[in-house]
Amino acid sequence: MAFKTGDRVFVASLRRDGKVTSVTKDGKFQVLVGALSVSCSESDLTEAPKEKKSKSTIKAPARVHSALSPVKDVKALERVDLHGFTVVQALAEVEKRIDRAIIADLDRLEIVHGIGTGRLLDSIHKYLAKCSVVASFKVDAVNPGVTWVYF
Repeated sequence: MAFKTGDRVFVASLRRDGKVTSVTKDGKFQVLVGALSVSCSESDLTEAPKEKKSKSTIKAPARVHSALSPVKDVKALERVDLHGFTVVQALAEVEKRIDRAIIADLDRLEIVHGIGTGRLLDSIHKYLAKCSVVASFKVDAVNPGVTWVYF
């Protein structure tokens, strides 16, 4: 089946529904899965199941395990402790954890950066301000060594 821009699809490798945003010249499909844009081959896509319109269905969140998220406990993704990291290491870890949190469909992430000199806090906040998947972020009111990130 040939998919086109705007089609709802199911991405088998992520076990998530998405929407085709573009088709490249080499036959790859750019698919928006939540806030994450992924490149897929047609063999990884199937037509998304039709949504049932029901008044009282409560859908349990799906556990997602993929090559990007080899995590057994999704709760472990909700917090990242950056004590002892350099700025470069911390930014790489924050980027990785945000990707995993989006794939796991989490609504927030706790970043423990400590107080120290403030270099980690400043660098992380500058990164978060530019990150398109981040809806908002704030320093914890009780612990200024923690920043909460919301998707």
